[in-house]
Amino acid sequence: MAEEYPCALPGVLVNSNGFAPQSLVRNNNVQNGPLRFRLQADSGWLQFNVAWSFGVLEGQVFENWYKHILTNGSKSFLIDLQVTGGLLEHECYFLGVPSYNQVKKRWSVSGSVLAIARVGLAECDAQSLIGMFNVFAKPNLALTQLNAAILELETLW
Repeated sequence: MAEEYPCALPGVLVNSNGFAPQSLVRNNNVQNGPLRFRLQADSGWLQFNVAWSFGVLEGQVFENWYKHILTNGSKSFLIDLQVTGGLLEHECYFLGVPSYNQVKKRWSVSGSVLAIARVGLAECDAQSLIGMFNVFAKPNLALTQLNAAILELETLW
């Protein structure tokens, strides 16, 4: 079971303004004909480069949480990370040991985390979102369709 990120500590300052998703499709090279593609899984892991800025006491809490609660990074933890859907909770593992650098009176902690599970939209909700976007992306088409519907209603009266 994933451990909770300490709620009293500040959240992630930087998550590299992006993430690197794993390819979920595998292809097979064939001698003749087109490539064959196969879906490996419904969702894959994401890699984030993250950084925090801690005061002295917060830095000690983070270091001891990593050492004792996460058992030097061998256990997963839950943390909010910024993705295209907003700030969402992810289950993560540290890739390697985080680095600690002192900047004046604060500690800058940075590292890479691997998000193995994340909250996302269900397929039905995703299709609704795409449909709504298509309507707003083409406002002239939406207005034309609305106008046609109004004219049709007027002829029925």
